[in-house]
Amino acid sequence: MLGNALELKERQGAIECIYHLCNVMGADILPYVVFLIVPVLGRMSDSNNDVRVLSTTTFAQIIKLVPLEAGIPDPVDMPKELLEGRDKERDFIQQMMDPTKIKPFELPVSIKATLRKYQQEGVNWLAFLNKYHLHGILCDDMGLGKTLQTICIVSSDHHIRAEEFAKTGSIESRKLPSLIICPPSLTGHWEQEFDQYAPFLKVLVYAGSPSIRSGLRSQLNKVDVVVTSYDVVRNDLQYVAAHDYNYCVLDED
Repeated sequence: MLGNALELKERQGAIECIYHLCNVMGADILPYVVFLIVPVLGRMSDSNNDVRVLSTTTFAQIIKLVPLEAGIPDPVDMPKELLEGRDKERDFIQQMMDPTKIKPFELPVSIKATLRKYQQEGVNWLAFLNKYHLHGILCDDMGLGKTLQTICIVSSDHHIRAEEFAKTGSIESRKLPSLIICPPSLTGHWEQEFDQYAPFLKVLVYAGSPSIRSGLRSQLNKVDVVVTSYDVVRNDLQYVAAHDYNYCVLDED
C-alpha cells in the first residue's frame, strides 16, 4: 500500500498505521523495524505533503532503532517469509549507511563511452537508489560527468522497464518518458549528450516560443526523454504535468 503511486488513500492509511504502531509498540517493534526502513524512506519524497511529513517523522523514529535490531531474539510467531527476507533489508541498510558496500551495476545497454572509476561508482549509487525507488542528489564538481552518469541510469532503466513490460504487461513497467529540467542554456547540451552517448533513445527538446511548443505537446508522451527548462515548465505546467514520467532529473539552476 505504501508503494501504490496511483492511490493516495492507500499511502496515507499505510503511513498513518505505521506511525501509530511505532508509537504504541515502542521497543516491541524492534524485530520488524528493518522491514519498515525502505518503504517509509520512499514516502519521504511523496507527492502529497501530509504523507511526506508523516513519513519523515516516522523515519526519524525508526532509524534510531536500527543499531539495536540485530541483537534481539526473533519473535516466536514471526512468519518464515519475513525471516527469509530480513537479510535483504539489512543489506540495504548497510549499503545506505556505507556507500562503499554498494554493489557494482553492469549497464544493460551499450553506452558510447568508457566510464571512469568514480563515474562507475556514481552509476552504482544511482542504480542502488533506483532499485529501492529512492531519490538522490548527484553532486560531483562541474565537468566530472554528471550528465553522462545520469544518461547511463536513465537509459538502463528504460531498457529494464521495457524488458519487464514485455514479460508481464504490468502497468508499473509501462513505457514512460523521462523528464529533464535544466536552465535554457543547457537544453541543447542535454540533447547533444543523449545523441552522443545513447542515440537509441528518442529525445524531444520541449522549448521555443508558445506557438512552437504547442506543436510539440502531442509528442510529450511518445518519446523516451523530454528535455525542457524551468521557465517552460512554469509556463506550461498544465501540459507537462498532464503526463506521468519515469525519471525526473533536475539539473542545476
